[in-house]
Amino acid sequence: MLILTLISLFVILCQILRDNKRVKSCRVMSTTKLVRRYRTVITLVYYGISLNAGQLAGNFYVNNLISGFVEIPANIFSFFASLK
Repeated sequence: MLILTLISLFVILCQILRDNKRVKSCRVMSTTKLVRRYRTVITLVYYGISLNAGQLAGNFYVNNLISGFVEIPANIFSFFASLK
């Protein structure tokens, strides 16, 4: 998750350095603010689910296994989504 966030911030910084125009820098700044908000919400939800996996109904180990398997496609999707 942290690596994907750093990659998206690196892409945004490259856009800022490449485009010195005021209008585009305002657009990048608003995009950065939006990404920060989304990252905060996603992080809180992620830690809330992963820390409370033992409190879910069912087997503790199965719940953690399912949480781990859900994480794999989520990381792949978020990597490609951050490249757009």
